Amino acid sequence: MKRRVWQKLGRGCLALLRGGVVVLVVWVVSRGYGEWLKASETFHIRRTEIQGADLLSEKEILRLGRVEPESFIWEVDLRKAEDEIGGHPFVETVRVERILPDVLRIRLEEKRPLALLNFGGQLFCVDGEGMVLPSRPGKLYDLPVLSGAFRGAVTVGRSVRGEVVREGLDFLVRVLEDRPTLYGHISEVVVRESEGLIVYTSRAGVPVWIGREGYTWKVRYLEAILEELVREGALSGVRYIDLRCEGQVIVGKRV
Repeated sequence: MKRRVWQKLGRGCLALLRGGVVVLVVWVVSRGYGEWLKASETFHIRRTEIQGADLLSEKEILRLGRVEPESFIWEVDLRKAEDEIGGHPFVETVRVERILPDVLRIRLEEKRPLALLNFGGQLFCVDGEGMVLPSRPGKLYDLPVLSGAFRGAVTVGRSVRGEVVREGLDFLVRVLEDRPTLYGHISEVVVRESEGLIVYTSRAGVPVWIGREGYTWKVRYLEAILEELVREGALSGVRYIDLRCEGQVIVGKRV
């Protein structure tokens, strides 16, 4: 009986010993493999793929993400790089990922200009929040112009303040969200403190008196009346469109 017990204990110890050896070997191999992953030149960053960048240069993006040329791909802190790049005022969203063995991919969604702010005879790109975005020399921007008696200063990377600017931007945001096709038919939005908004159409330059408030129904009515006038070929004979009276569309014809 005692002999059987000792045999069982011996076999158990031998099994534990073998298991320990296996674990030790796996640990040594995995540690060695981990060190190889960190140190092998195979994992030097050979290429960076930057997608969606227009306002920011590749050099600026890599600087923000603290990505060093030819550094090990494991040395890039993905979360921190996303936080640093995403903190830039021109960036909406960002995703940084490793494409093993040697590619770092950075995908950006930058803030998009909504209008060209006419300030002192100069045009500045602004987004829906009034942020002044950089514009590239020689690039043509097919955007509505926002004009009015704007005060203060315009600085790239900062938001333009004031109710006048905010009023015009709110209208364009509503158009883009509710009737995006109409957005492409607007050439200029003039904001007047006493009269509210006046919109000029891209085709025929027809002034549309919008006034203030009620943008939801006015945007829908404007799209409908413009579609009808274009379909009938009558837009060139229109002198103005007035939407200041609630629920009414007044079309002034040329004599």
